[in-house]
Amino acid sequence: MPLYLVRWPRLEASIVRAKDEYHLTELLEEVGSPADATWTEYDGPLWVDIRLGLEAELSEDEREWSVRGAKTAAAEPWLGAKVETGESETADEMIGAVLAGAFPSLTKVVQEADEEQLDPKKVRAAALRDLEEHAPGGVLALERRAKRAGR
Repeated sequence: MPLYLVRWPRLEASIVRAKDEYHLTELLEEVGSPADATWTEYDGPLWVDIRLGLEAELSEDEREWSVRGAKTAAAEPWLGAKVETGESETADEMIGAVLAGAFPSLTKVVQEADEEQLDPKKVRAAALRDLEEHAPGGVLALERRAKRAGR
């Protein structure tokens, strides 16, 4: 099954695995309107970490584990799990690929920056460009392709 890079109307993006674009629209309906989104197949790097709402620590002599946060985690769905990017070159490459595919104006600001600290005015202007240039219509594009294919 392919992965899809989904761009939502706000400055949000998702990576979703689906059988095809029709299946993708069904999945997108779980959280929003597919008509508000655009998507492309994603064939870039992928690295995702899942961090539970528990903290584990090995004793100094490495013989015994201690676990903190069980009471809080037990009260949360999926033990308070949070999805994060990994700390690796692959994770950095994934973030770059996702940003380039979903937010081209913001990516350009990052790539053209001479200094470590980005100019907030340039970031804001690029974010506004990405918001204005996002043309939702994933479902409409899907319907046009289906008509051309004779479905």
